[in-house]
Amino acid sequence: MSIYTPVIRSLVTSHGDLRLKVKKKDLKRGMLVKLDEKHWSSFVDTTTPGMVLSWKGKQVKILFTNGHREQHWLWSLREIK
Repeated sequence: MSIYTPVIRSLVTSHGDLRLKVKKKDLKRGMLVKLDEKHWSSFVDTTTPGMVLSWKGKQVKILFTNGHREQHWLWSLREIK
C-alpha cells in the first residue's frame, strides 16, 4: 500500500469517481452523462443529467432531462453510473 493511497481514496470519495471521463470507444446511444464541472463556469448548471442521442467525431448530441437538446465536445462530459 502506497503512502498516496489514503489521499487518492479521499479524492475519489469527495469528488466522485475520477475515472468516469467519457471515451469515444465507450460511447453508446442512451448513455447517461452530465457536463464536467471543471470545464464550465459556476453559473452553468452541470448537475442536469442527459442521454447521448448521437455523435459525429468528438461532438456529441445530448438530450437533457430538462428537455434541451445540445451538442457538446466529448471531453466536456462525464458518465453517470
